[in-house]
Amino acid sequence: MKIRVVKTASNAKAVQVVRYQQNRRKVLHHVGSAHSEEDLKDLMILAEEWIKDYSQQLSIFPDESPNRLLHLNHSTFMGVKYRYFYQQTSTILDKIGLDTLPALLRDLAIIRIFEPASKLRSLELLNQYFGINHNRKTFYKIAPKCIEVKETIEQKVVDFAKANYAF
Repeated sequence: MKIRVVKTASNAKAVQVVRYQQNRRKVLHHVGSAHSEEDLKDLMILAEEWIKDYSQQLSIFPDESPNRLLHLNHSTFMGVKYRYFYQQTSTILDKIGLDTLPALLRDLAIIRIFEPASKLRSLELLNQYFGINHNRKTFYKIAPKCIEVKETIEQKVVDFAKANYAF
């Protein structure tokens, strides 16, 4: 399969995917027509993608530019989420024995390890870094209970440190 570019009657450039069999040209797919060089480049990339999908055969040569399949002019950067950090820190909290804590309290502990801030700012950072949303009202409801579990949490951390780190 080859990519063919021909001039049309309207002076545009048509991009086609063709195959030659028995000295005859067979058009497998018409990708589109371009009126500018930028459009032509985009259509050429689409034609290459179509060939890869149609043939379902991997190339033995690596792509010269692996990023050219990502159409940057049609993309928007949405941000970064630090899910790996969140998962690993959650696993550590579970090993310490803090898996019974309310989700909001666990999430506040994790985000304050990641970036220390006030409790209300930490709620914003949870959304920004991990995509986790907690309501302020929920925080105000759970805040008095945090004082009650403080000693239990401290004792679990000390017990874990004694058992694993010769504390």
